[in-house]
Amino acid sequence: MMFTIKEYKDLVEVPAKVMMMNLNPYELAIYSFLLYLTRKHKSQKSCHPSMKTIGDTFGINKNTVLKYVRSLEDKLLIETYPTKIFTKSGKTQNGNLRYVILSVENAFKNYQERKQQENLKKLAKLNYESQTKNA
Repeated sequence: MMFTIKEYKDLVEVPAKVMMMNLNPYELAIYSFLLYLTRKHKSQKSCHPSMKTIGDTFGINKNTVLKYVRSLEDKLLIETYPTKIFTKSGKTQNGNLRYVILSVENAFKNYQERKQQENLKKLAKLNYESQTKNA
C-alpha cells in the first residue's frame, strides 16, 4: 500500500532532544499538541488553545492540564502569557493563555544541568552513607 504526503500532512515532528528529556506521556502529548497548533496556524512559535480544548483532546481535566503546562514551563519548553478578550458589551475578560514554544537547545541544556545536579546529590548521599557505615 502506498502512502502520499497528503496523508501525513497533520503529523508533527517532535525534536529528538525533547524525546530525550524524559517527559511523561501527558507532558509529551501536550507539548506535541501545542507544537502542532503553532505550525497548523502558520504561527512560528505561539498558539492559544483553551485549557478545556487541551483537556478534551487528551481526556483529562483542566487542573491536570494546568499541572503539565506548568511542568513544561518549568522545563523551559514553553512560556505562557495571559490574554484579554472584549465582550460585545465592551467588558474585558480573561482569555485563553498564549503558549509560546521556546528553544529546544536551551531546554535540553537545562535538562542536562538538572540531571547532573541530581546525580551529584545521589553520589554525595552514597558517599555519606558508605562513610557512616565504615565509621
